[in-house]
Amino acid sequence: MCAPKWKIGSLGGLFLTGIVVGCLTLTKLGDFYGRRPVYFFGLIMNFVIVLVIILSVWPWLTAIALFSLGLSVTARYYVGYTFTVEMNPEKQKPYVGTSLFIGECIAYLICCCYFAYISSYWRPLQYVNLGITLLGCVFVYFMPETPPFLVA
Repeated sequence: MCAPKWKIGSLGGLFLTGIVVGCLTLTKLGDFYGRRPVYFFGLIMNFVIVLVIILSVWPWLTAIALFSLGLSVTARYYVGYTFTVEMNPEKQKPYVGTSLFIGECIAYLICCCYFAYISSYWRPLQYVNLGITLLGCVFVYFMPETPPFLVA
């Protein structure tokens, strides 16, 4: 709230730049090395970066973390979406993809309602993020690679 608008805008710009760089690099790595390892890497990266953001007291470290968070978004959302959809039979893929997007929309609505009606304090949401990410890491660790990637 106290920072100049250009500083706040630059944080969002760094996050979006991280997504663009991730789209140019990490999505291709998912095609070469497999969806599972890139998705798992994105989950681990998200966990570490969120911890850094929660504990950071240095603005430059937060800026680097936000860029890295953009990278992790690419690995988790884009590669993770492909990983999840490919694990299902052909007839169920549209339903699974739609369910993923509905779940994401519900998460955004919960966040908006939290900030609008409950609190402006952001750390509790990040603690939930850490828990869900850790749970995701456990599940993905035990999952196999997708059959379409192994066949290709």
